[in-house]
Amino acid sequence: MTDIWEVRRPPLALCAIAIGLAFIAAALVSRAADATAKSPSVVRVFERDFHISLVHGRISAGTVVFRVTNRGPDEHEFIVIHADGGLPLRPDGITLDEDALAKSIAGSVEPASAGETHVLRLQLKPGRYAVVCNMFGHYMGGMHADLVVR
Repeated sequence: MTDIWEVRRPPLALCAIAIGLAFIAAALVSRAADATAKSPSVVRVFERDFHISLVHGRISAGTVVFRVTNRGPDEHEFIVIHADGGLPLRPDGITLDEDALAKSIAGSVEPASAGETHVLRLQLKPGRYAVVCNMFGHYMGGMHADLVVR
């Protein structure tokens, strides 16, 4: 007869399984955290006559993926420029001097038609960036936005 105060212990095999599952769970959580830390920042960009909007204007340094959608109606390009200083204009006074900015251009997407989405993957260091459409008259018309990489 068992005393009502006697404690029944679970079998040793069940204890071993519970401990094993706890270790597996901890490993999965650790991997998920590592994957998140190494995942690229994704920035959704929408271009339309004469505006660029960024869903995230402040991001972490490292791999950045820009998903650039042209909402038209005209074609638009997309240029990412490391812009800690001013941006020089061409003699026409309404487009940026891309030759003078060549060393500061981190990447670009060729002109896209209305409705198209392009993807641009870059490695960005901390700093201030400008994202622009530099097609004739578009930059001065307002097609630029600031991006801060920390």
